[in-house]
Amino acid sequence: MKIAILVNSLEIKGPVIVAVNLAKQLYEAGEDVTLLYLNDKVERIDTYGIKIKKINLVNFHILREFDIIHSHSLAPDLLNAFQRVIFKNRSITTVHNNIYTDLYPEYTKLKSIILKSLWQISWWFIDEKICISKSLLNQYDNAKKKGWDYVYNSIRDDNNLGLNDFDLNAINVLKKIKREGKIIVGSCAVITERKGLQHLVSAARFLPDKYRIVIVGDGPYKANLMIHSAENIIFFERTLSAKLYMRYFDIYAMTSLSEGFGLAAVEAALEGCHLICSNIDTFKELFGENCSYFELENPSSLVDAIENAELKTGNKLLSYVREKFSGENMLKGYLRIYYSNDKKK
Repeated sequence: MKIAILVNSLEIKGPVIVAVNLAKQLYEAGEDVTLLYLNDKVERIDTYGIKIKKINLVNFHILREFDIIHSHSLAPDLLNAFQRVIFKNRSITTVHNNIYTDLYPEYTKLKSIILKSLWQISWWFIDEKICISKSLLNQYDNAKKKGWDYVYNSIRDDNNLGLNDFDLNAINVLKKIKREGKIIVGSCAVITERKGLQHLVSAARFLPDKYRIVIVGDGPYKANLMIHSAENIIFFERTLSAKLYMRYFDIYAMTSLSEGFGLAAVEAALEGCHLICSNIDTFKELFGENCSYFELENPSSLVDAIENAELKTGNKLLSYVREKFSGENMLKGYLRIYYSNDKKK
């Protein structure tokens, strides 16, 4: 079986990380897999020997060579839907977010409607839609119909890039904070309103002096956070090596208002962080009792979650995450789908 994993670019972003992790698992399992991408970017994720090829309208015909086209994100989904009509190859997409709720906070109303409509059209032609959690699957009206399923993401330890000068300076700051005996509560994200970091900023002023809040990342909502910042909050720019920062965090804060999965939270847990999360269904599904939860819009609840994080998460979180989100489990999930006969006629 020849499998094509189709992504927007090789830029280090959540959906691309998931897609490349899957491609690596398939490659190591002996499957014939090729990673196809649409756009060139300056930064590129490590693809570790996987066959890669840029695809465009000129060489679009190469898609007919594959048995399965597995796309991630909107533009790849549209291309996947088109090839399904032209070449009639089996088509699969991984659904990374709720297109009915997650687009509106980040785009204008008109653009959100257009993007949502394009996604819906592409999914109508794609054979199988695979959500990254059961909670996300349940948010779609068609979830109980044929052609919908879910498979958890996995995390690999080998997708960090080296540190640049800015990273080295930031790590030195974190080391200094640790030497001072402070407890670091950190978060790494593309900073949008949906990530909920405004709740962490609001709670910071109510925390005892032993805590320091560290927020790593850039995004359209960062300026809003900095306006309301407190003395115990430190902002760093986006990094390509977030896990190396996480090694200095004592507690990782996942404050999202909505999330299809929790990739950064899983990475942080694997780095030994205690975990606090907003009490949305996705995080409850993923982490169960191995996490300290807080209520959105309730700063005192977040303060309590931070102060009780170590007690709540204990030492079970690391082994729990390693088992539940292993590469082997993700591979089994997708191979089950690949080798099924669930193709539209």
